[in-house]
Amino acid sequence: MEYVPEGKKWAGLLKEQPELADQCPWDKLHGWDWFELLKELPEFADRCPWDKLRGWDWAHLLMVQPQFADKCNWAKLDGEDWGNLFTDQPQFVDKCPWDRLTGEDWCYLLAIHPRFADKCPWNELDNYEWAWLLRDQPQFADRCPWDTLNGENWSRILREQPQFADRCPWKKLSGEDWSDVLCFQPQLMEHCQKRKLKGWNWADLLSNQPQFADKCAWNKLDGEDWARLLSDQPQFSDRCPWDKLDARDWFWLLTRQPQFAGKCQWDKLAGENWASLLKEAPQFSDKCPWDKLTGEDWAWILAHQPQFADKCAWDKLANAAGVSWVCLVVHQPQFTDRCPWDKLTGEDWSDLLTSRPQFADRCQWRKLNGENWAVLLMDEPQFADKCPWKKLRGTHWTWLLERQPQFAEHCAWDKLKKKDWEYLLEVQPQFADKCPFDELKK
Repeated sequence: MEYVPEGKKWAGLLKEQPELADQCPWDKLHGWDWFELLKELPEFADRCPWDKLRGWDWAHLLMVQPQFADKCNWAKLDGEDWGNLFTDQPQFVDKCPWDRLTGEDWCYLLAIHPRFADKCPWNELDNYEWAWLLRDQPQFADRCPWDTLNGENWSRILREQPQFADRCPWKKLSGEDWSDVLCFQPQLMEHCQKRKLKGWNWADLLSNQPQFADKCAWNKLDGEDWARLLSDQPQFSDRCPWDKLDARDWFWLLTRQPQFAGKCQWDKLAGENWASLLKEAPQFSDKCPWDKLTGEDWAWILAHQPQFADKCAWDKLANAAGVSWVCLVVHQPQFTDRCPWDKLTGEDWSDLLTSRPQFADRCQWRKLNGENWAVLLMDEPQFADKCPWKKLRGTHWTWLLERQPQFAEHCAWDKLKKKDWEYLLEVQPQFADKCPFDELKK
């Protein structure tokens, strides 16, 4: 079950039932939760600790509820935040600290609102930021220091703005850059230094632009390159040197293009390769040398394809590690009667009970260490009565109290180090009175 923070749950609940406000643990709401709540129910503003809101929270809140501008810490907004805010509320332009915006901030802002270009300190933008900006706003080309751009920058620009090709120093582009550009702008092939392209560059390019097959240096492609290419463009199979493909390449190819099974050198596949293949493509089971499979392989296969249970070497599976049994039992609980429970470690039990708490009656609780208990109780607090609290260290307590603050009464606060307190107070500030570091209570 996906964990939902308590603040998020309450924000959603109050939007549906605002009459529950007196029951709400307001200190659990973070900045994003307050944005979600106040954008629809601004009447709760008097309860809001405004310092919890980040720049993103402020920008999106003021877009729909501009009356809270007098509460805003404008210094928290970055370029993207300002760009979003100006879209809906341009009256806040005079609040923007232009001199504090970074080059990245300017890229975000000008991509949305190019009208602010006269305020931009152009010399503060680096080559990556220029590539980003020109991709979205090519009208600023006359301000760009073109000689600072490298091949990757040019690739990013030309993908979206091929009109700048006449400015490009082609020798700067690597094989990867060329593959990237030509996938989107094939007409630039005439400028390409094809010798720079490696096998995987050709595989990427031909997957998107198969018309360049006659230009390809086929001998550069290795098995992985061929598997990737044929997955997208199976018509090139007549050129493939099949012996280059290893077990992983065959798995990749057969799960996407099973018609090539007749070309497969099955003896290259080990047990773990068969486990992966049969999970995705059980139709190849008639090719499988079942005796090659280990207990771990069997656990993986049966977890996803239980119909092969009659083929299973259960004696091998009985010797598999506990983590393999966790995988199997979580996915296929009908096999629990075969599980050697004593093989499971504390970590295995924590993982299993988080997904399948109904097996608690089989658990050897003494095996769980502090970390295992913290992980388990974060999602399954009903097992608290089994927990030997003294096993938990400071870090474990921060994990647990973030999700389950009701266990604070059991906490040995003296175990928490300063770094533990820094994290805990950020997510659960109500524990400040327990903290021995005065400088962290601010």
